[in-house]
Amino acid sequence: MALRDQPYIPLFVQDFLTDEKLMECSASATGVYVRILCLMHKSETYGKILLKQKYKQDSKQDSKQDSKLLRNFACQLDKYMPYDIDTIEAALQELIEENVCYIEDDFLCQKRMIRDNYISEQRSKAGKKGGGNPNFVKTKQQTNSEYENENENENEEGGLGGEIKPKTKPKYDLPEMIITEF
Repeated sequence: MALRDQPYIPLFVQDFLTDEKLMECSASATGVYVRILCLMHKSETYGKILLKQKYKQDSKQDSKQDSKLLRNFACQLDKYMPYDIDTIEAALQELIEENVCYIEDDFLCQKRMIRDNYISEQRSKAGKKGGGNPNFVKTKQQTNSEYENENENENEEGGLGGEIKPKTKPKYDLPEMIITEF
């Protein structure tokens, strides 16, 4: 199962608490970061947030392009966060400066999530190729068909409430239970 199909983020607490890059960030940047992780978990491309076209402002290739790009991301993320645009923009600047997140083309990315998703997909492909116990499915089907046959026979012999007669003698003779009242 892919990571994005799960209702939770696999957050490794010790890694989060001891991340040297994240420790250099302010409390507000850490709060924005946690919200970004949640959005990246639900995004179409796991571990990445695509800057939508409607939030792109015309910008020429200049030194201020990065700051405009961060402002554009802040405007897009503003709808999903309880912070104002300036706080989000400052947090994004901090997260990128400390290499917690990075921007690639029109994506805001988180390296660990991208790597974890890659590993998850590879394991899923390997499992579909031939991993697991192939007899498990047969056993389950045989068990289901056995119960289905019993139900059909019960209905033919007396239906619900009718006397149920065993088809075959049990393999083992079980002692009768003696019930006493106390």
